[in-house]
Amino acid sequence: MWNTGVVGAGTSSVEGRGESVARIAYQPQLDGLRGLAVAAVVIFHSKAAWLPGGYVGVSVFFTLSGYLITALLVAEHHSSGQIRFRAFYARRARRLLPASFVTIAAVAVASHNGWFVGETHLRADLYAALLQVSNWTQLFRGGSYGDQLAARAGVSSPLLHFWSLSVEEQYYWIWPVAVVGCLAVTTRRRWKMSSLFVALTMVFACVSVGIALEWGPNAAYWATPARAAEILAGATVAALQADGRLPTLRSIVPALAGIALVTFCVTFPSDHGPAYYGALPVVGFTTAVLITGIQSPRRFSALLGLSPLRFLGRISYGVYLFHWPIFVVFAERSRLRGPILIATEMLATLMLAVVSYYGFENPIRHAKTHVLALVATGMCTNIVLITALSTTPTAYWASHQIDLDPAAAQDDRPLTAPSPATSDSPSSPLTMVPTSPEGMLPAVTNAPAQTTPSVASSIETATSQRAPIASTIASTIANASTTVPEPDATAQVGNRPVRILLVGDSTAEATAPGLQAWTKTHPGLANSASAVSPGCGLLRGAIPANDIDKRLDVGCAATLDRRLPALLKSFHPDVVVVLVTLADHEPKNFGSGPITALDPTYQQHLDRAYRAFVQQVESSTDAKIVFAQMPDVNPYWLSNFPQGTDYPARAVLEAEQSGLEAEQPTRIFTLNLRDWMSSNQLDTRQDLRPDGIHWTSGGALEVVSRWLGPSIVNLALSNS
Repeated sequence: MWNTGVVGAGTSSVEGRGESVARIAYQPQLDGLRGLAVAAVVIFHSKAAWLPGGYVGVSVFFTLSGYLITALLVAEHHSSGQIRFRAFYARRARRLLPASFVTIAAVAVASHNGWFVGETHLRADLYAALLQVSNWTQLFRGGSYGDQLAARAGVSSPLLHFWSLSVEEQYYWIWPVAVVGCLAVTTRRRWKMSSLFVALTMVFACVSVGIALEWGPNAAYWATPARAAEILAGATVAALQADGRLPTLRSIVPALAGIALVTFCVTFPSDHGPAYYGALPVVGFTTAVLITGIQSPRRFSALLGLSPLRFLGRISYGVYLFHWPIFVVFAERSRLRGPILIATEMLATLMLAVVSYYGFENPIRHAKTHVLALVATGMCTNIVLITALSTTPTAYWASHQIDLDPAAAQDDRPLTAPSPATSDSPSSPLTMVPTSPEGMLPAVTNAPAQTTPSVASSIETATSQRAPIASTIASTIANASTTVPEPDATAQVGNRPVRILLVGDSTAEATAPGLQAWTKTHPGLANSASAVSPGCGLLRGAIPANDIDKRLDVGCAATLDRRLPALLKSFHPDVVVVLVTLADHEPKNFGSGPITALDPTYQQHLDRAYRAFVQQVESSTDAKIVFAQMPDVNPYWLSNFPQGTDYPARAVLEAEQSGLEAEQPTRIFTLNLRDWMSSNQLDTRQDLRPDGIHWTSGGALEVVSRWLGPSIVNLALSNS
């Protein structure tokens, strides 16, 4: 992926070692193609609606790698009769590992300082990136690449993009040995090497389809064997060139191949479609045709050789490494939005890539430092950083799917609210003034934001005839400002922390890090666990209209059929909070075609599903059930969501939840997060929900700290 171009072969010394090895001539058009490929990936990651298949750029990189690495190895074998493995791996290590190690270390240090608070699986992602197995960890974790990026940087790991680097590096480890074996076979049997490579490419193209059919769409995207055909397509071009069998194509052919690649970028969906059904080898074949076509001087080749594209191609490794952590940081910590945010992120990425290329990557490539010492130092430094920083109190490594404090579940005392005398005692930790840091909420400052009558009345209704502390909590909630100040870890209400279990779809998954961080900094108030999965609502047994391959079923079954019952039994929650945005009112197919939530049949299924959930909770625990009603989906931010389609259907879902509340007013509650956010001018803040649905982890922490967390604790203590 990150090499120079090819025309012919020669010899030169390996950087800093003095060994004579084959070199290949520079071909500027390949740098231009690399520049276009990395641009497509970066634009795709910026959530540009007009380029939903920009991830195709990664496939272009794979094919380029196959071509360039194979050409290097074959040229070396032809010039010296052998392939020096030590020199090959030394070159790859010098080129790829230093910048990679720096990125991993920077993410570890930044996370230690709270930059990725609540991001899930981060320590595992750090180790996976370091050991070059990120693609496999993503596959075994479940969810498609599109699902992982659904909230852009809201709940995504800053190292998510290392999956493709892992595929490349696994290929680098294996391919030199494989080339030696292929050369031995073809020499012994007097075959053309290119014929063998063509056969291997076709075999692995079939393997890609087989993996998709047998192990599913996620394996077709993440698994290394499923991506081998794209790499082999490039290797075949190099073999044809070495055998003198590379065809001369008419100018129209590479031009059509380029148009086809652009079409793939514009038309392939981000989370389903051809890329997830074994069609990515087609992208590799198309790239191979383009590489073949640009070997001859022509106008199309001259276009790819333009200076800006060549420059972007040269620094493309740094651009790819740095852009995604920068996107995550800006999404979490910046209030910029829209085109200004994207332009700022891209400018920061380019600046850092240029500095890295000229000030760090190139000097190391040509330095005389021993490669083994370089690699060992980088590996050890990162292992020490990851291990040391992940054990400190300020780190947030734990997955939100793991109970924050499992020991809290062993406290079997019934939850009780403080008595009036206790709450009035000056020496009691429960003494509270609405804006006091000793109160239940984090200390709040600035002018109060007014709540609407509907929110105020709902709080009053929910807290009437309950412990005196409830009214104080409600007053604090109503007067919370937009500032989220330092928390008070000593605050406590009740005789023990409230145990909160969060259940729901990707919106709940995005909320979980904020809830986890809030409970971690308020151990006297609450402890949390979650059973969440993208696209997983309480309405089961139907296929969402946009999920024809049933890719959500696996995660949902694991969450609701296994994890939820286990947590109800072991975690002993006081409150089960259900947070579902689209999963329980989007169009679904119950066997006779898709229907909407406005259809009476849909509503019957919905009612049965929600009553079954209530019965499941009641049969396992005495926990209260809270339905948190999310703010509007913002169609201006979520480009693929039809404007206005959410509102009537969501009213059906909320009517179901309110009906259950009316039947059991002391056991089931609704919390209207939408009205609270609207009254505090938070519903239009794109920095909280970049895609119009999911919080960033910082946005989740703000919402949980200011209102949702205290409201849940308040309801848990009511009548306790």
